[in-house]
Amino acid sequence: MSELDQLSLALAARFIELFNIVLRDPLQAGKTAPDKVPFQAPLYFARIPLQGPGVDGWLLMNTDQRFLNETHPEKKYGTRLDSADYLDWAAEILNRTLAGSKTELKKQGWQINLGLPTATEATAAPLEPAKFEQSLVLESGPFFVSFTFHMKELARPALQAG
Repeated sequence: MSELDQLSLALAARFIELFNIVLRDPLQAGKTAPDKVPFQAPLYFARIPLQGPGVDGWLLMNTDQRFLNETHPEKKYGTRLDSADYLDWAAEILNRTLAGSKTELKKQGWQINLGLPTATEATAAPLEPAKFEQSLVLESGPFFVSFTFHMKELARPALQAG
């Protein structure tokens, strides 16, 4: 299993854990290809930089309003949500996923610092060239989330004898 596989599985496990209670059907690895996910406009893209020894890149989450609406914490109070609420929630999802994964990632030998998450509403994902790239689709009933890892560099630091 590659380092990118190990990193993405650790983050996916935390993401799934975050939404186990909220969604009727648990999220699971999707059978849908990343370029075939039936997202409905408007689309939301959240991005968080990942930096550290041997790590230089970011994690991008793509989803649509249906998923964000279903999982938004204010939904249970009947609050009407707008585009700004969805943008904030998309960025917060990545923040919670990565912050909640730091202990597991450290056990695996990763030393990752998180940047500030940002989110945008668009019709297509903003992509930049990357040396290492992997996409993972998670789905639950009609809800889909796509994670794409874009890494310019990815290698765990060598253990120092000491």
